[in-house]
Amino acid sequence: MISKRAVILIPLFAGLFSFAFGVSAQAGSAERQAKLQELYELSGMAAQGDEVGDLLYKTVMSDALKSAGYNAPDDLSAQLDLVFADIVNQQGKSLKITAIKLYDNSYTDKELDYILDFYRTPLGQSVNAKALVIQKSLANEMRKWVVTTLPILAAKMDQVTEKYTREHGDGWRKGTQK
Repeated sequence: MISKRAVILIPLFAGLFSFAFGVSAQAGSAERQAKLQELYELSGMAAQGDEVGDLLYKTVMSDALKSAGYNAPDDLSAQLDLVFADIVNQQGKSLKITAIKLYDNSYTDKELDYILDFYRTPLGQSVNAKALVIQKSLANEMRKWVVTTLPILAAKMDQVTEKYTREHGDGWRKGTQK
């Protein structure tokens, strides 16, 4: 029997990391495919995709407008909007297909039924809503961590590289020294 913790966590983690896997789908019935689609919707993956799309839009469009000096004419802004929407829509469909394939390869029919039954309950809906908030907060913290850690890491690596170069010469940069 699958534990309650696994019922809650497996779809969330599988969804988060589905973009990293090129998993091929098992052949399934139309009923199974409908259940997989429902899992995608109920597990919050669709909502997460929308949030990521909104975040990308704000970031990318902001950068595009900065490049245009914030004085982009309305027709240019409209064209940028269309390009962005088209690309994000295509990539979103690809992510959805990948997530559903991963679910398909990960769960038996019985497990899928248990997971869906859980997500249909008020508790499942509550857990899902809170998990999305937690994941969003963790993603923000990870971004902050990367922003603060990269400069420190780069500086330390430069120090080590400079010390090594002083001790062993510059030949390693040219590939002449092992």
